[in-house]
Amino acid sequence: MLCITKILIAAFALVVVVIASPCTVVPRPCDGTWKSGLNQTFAFLAVGQPNFVQLRAFWGGSVGCTTSLPSEDGTGVQMSWLLCSKNTSVWGYGPGAIVGQYVYYKNLGSGNCLTLKVNVTDPATSSTIVAAPCCSATNSKCTAAQAAAQMWMEPASTTNPYVRIQSKTMVTSDTAFCLTRVGDAC
Repeated sequence: MLCITKILIAAFALVVVVIASPCTVVPRPCDGTWKSGLNQTFAFLAVGQPNFVQLRAFWGGSVGCTTSLPSEDGTGVQMSWLLCSKNTSVWGYGPGAIVGQYVYYKNLGSGNCLTLKVNVTDPATSSTIVAAPCCSATNSKCTAAQAAAQMWMEPASTTNPYVRIQSKTMVTSDTAFCLTRVGDAC
């Protein structure tokens, strides 16, 4: 009987793992009231050389790192504790400081930049985050809009020990996109 019980528990755990959606980082309109602080707050952890960070999030005793790996459903990039030890979770940033000015995040593993892809039909709920080739002074193939889609800022007005990371690209004239965690796993 004990063996059957263990098998049933293992089977249930497998079903739960399969049904639960993984943690994904997507763009959503910033909530200026901090009501969605549990899913729009991140922390920077310095790693390695100056200007190398992990974009971490903490929730309910869990922690995850934002990576350059695409999510299973293609709506964003993966966030996972298991990936914190991989170079796909390390981002270089520049130019300048993170707080109060826009910077790009270039992934150490892929060499691509954290990029907002706006869905013009439904920007607030259907836009995505990808790791795409970086725009720079040497990449003349980028438009001004493409370059802006790779710029992110921690607002200087942050009062929480954790931060929001907002895009230079706006959802509306007065609302920016913020990195947001979604999925059953987060």
